Amino acid sequence: MSLFVLITTYAIVRHQLLDIEIIIKKTLVFAGLFAAVFAMLVLPTLIIQEYIFGGRGIGGRIAGLILSGLIIILTVRRIENLLINATDKYLFQKRYDYKELLKTFTNEVLTVLDLKELVKLTVDKLSDIIKLQSCGILLLDESKNEYHLAASYGIKERDIVLTMDNTLASFLARTKMYLSVKEHERKDYHMPGKIVEDMNKLKLELAIPLITLQGKMIGILTLGKKKSDEDYTQEDIDILLSLARTLAIAISNARMVGEISRLYNEAMRRERIATVGTLAAGMAHEIKNPLTSIKTFVEYVDTKYTHSEFREKFNSIVPREIERIRDIVDQLLDYSNVGKTHFRLCNIHRILDYALDLYSNEFIRRGIKLKRIYNSYYPYILAEENQLKQVFINIILNSIEAMSIPGNNILTIRTMDNPINNTIETEIRDTGCGISKERIKNIFDPFYTTKDKGTGLGLFIVHQIIENNKGKIAIESEEGRGTAVKIIFSKTNK
Repeated sequence: MSLFVLITTYAIVRHQLLDIEIIIKKTLVFAGLFAAVFAMLVLPTLIIQEYIFGGRGIGGRIAGLILSGLIIILTVRRIENLLINATDKYLFQKRYDYKELLKTFTNEVLTVLDLKELVKLTVDKLSDIIKLQSCGILLLDESKNEYHLAASYGIKERDIVLTMDNTLASFLARTKMYLSVKEHERKDYHMPGKIVEDMNKLKLELAIPLITLQGKMIGILTLGKKKSDEDYTQEDIDILLSLARTLAIAISNARMVGEISRLYNEAMRRERIATVGTLAAGMAHEIKNPLTSIKTFVEYVDTKYTHSEFREKFNSIVPREIERIRDIVDQLLDYSNVGKTHFRLCNIHRILDYALDLYSNEFIRRGIKLKRIYNSYYPYILAEENQLKQVFINIILNSIEAMSIPGNNILTIRTMDNPINNTIETEIRDTGCGISKERIKNIFDPFYTTKDKGTGLGLFIVHQIIENNKGKIAIESEEGRGTAVKIIFSKTNK
């Protein structure tokens, strides 16, 4: 019988079968807190009785007891609530529903695609639910072969870095197993001393590797002690391992989305630079003409300014040429603001003229004949004007580049009304090289291009803008015979 009791006691203490150590510790702490609170209530009444009433007579004792009773009545409930909250939060930590935790955590983290937000959410959630003293996530920086602290709670040192050669990091990456300081303290479990040293240095109780589906460790989830001073049970560890697998997938997804976003922004920037470069070349020529006129007048100011005829021409021509330069610069600034969204009543003809005027010198230089056939009697739509400028600038530029072979090249711009659907259709047709049927089906896909030096984002952005402005776009093309781009918008009342 005594042997059974001894074995049972050892199992309880060593393997936490009943958490008897915690029960005893919490009982003692609660008793100590209660005694301290009781002393704080009784002591003031004794002092008042002694010094105010001189400690004599039954009247002093009765007054002291009454005052003591009033203090207890007024404060005991508040202190009781404070004590309950404190013990619930730090001592009698409530058991959490593991299945519910896993479900909630999975639903939340898998929908977060921003990496910084993801790791912060994870650390905050775990710290709050499990009531941790500290928690952190170290993520692999492949460019430096180091694990950097990406998010933390309760960790004062923010510049924690583990190299891939670090004993702790390399052990986790190699074994793909979690490490527990508490388990190391058992005689039947051994961890290399350097790892224990690293974990103690980082004040870790538990280190869990974040392993991707491909078997690569992309980070480490670190957990410090619980505020309740409880040890991590096997149930704790099992749920945390499940959470770590989910977290590894979520981090991989967030990184992938971040990389795609970076590539998209970079490609869009290059596309925009290429378009602006073409515009700048044309604008340089446009600005050069008025500057030549101004320069000519300036050269003769000293010798001819006394002539009334010269002054009259100077005052008439120079301000007009300066205004012309300002208009050209304003056009470029308008184009730079295409990202802003301000829907308003727009005239399609005016926007088309704006885009065509920008390329007027290109038409002349390349020998392209321009035909404007505006058959819409009421070309007004509700849209973002600057975005539509970008659309037509991009499409017209594509047409110009498609007509690179000298010859009878014609660019036709046509608008027409559809009274049945109350829409206006704009068609931009060129006589360029055309696009094959195999390629045209992918023409609006991001990063798909038919140009040698294209980024594949031009028509993708055009398509997005058209849809954002509640329009439709279609492309008809025949290789060797040209391309027609048709854009349809709903008309609106002026």
